[in-house]
Amino acid sequence: MGLHFLAQSSWQPWPPPNSQIFEKKFFVFFMAHTVKIYDTCIGCTQCVRACPTDVLEMVPWDGCKASQIASAPRTEDCVGCKRCESACPTDFLSIRVYLGSETTRSMGLGY
Repeated sequence: MGLHFLAQSSWQPWPPPNSQIFEKKFFVFFMAHTVKIYDTCIGCTQCVRACPTDVLEMVPWDGCKASQIASAPRTEDCVGCKRCESACPTDFLSIRVYLGSETTRSMGLGY
């Protein structure tokens, strides 16, 4: 019975591709995020382990005791969950995720 109903109905994408709702949802879903890692990183790897999309990885660096620092080579995969920020044990959040338009407003010209 359900198959018969589907065969008779005309399929329409929702929302229609030219609608304003679709454009807004599309923009928000694919909004670029910026991941900035500061020099206060202590190389603990907690942010790397907390990231659900493997955006972060550790790279060699002589500036801290652990001889490694977090790096964000795959920011296009960042979903903006900010779990890396929550996992960071340093007092001044060594890692920050800036969501879309927040990037230019929060980081200013110095970035």
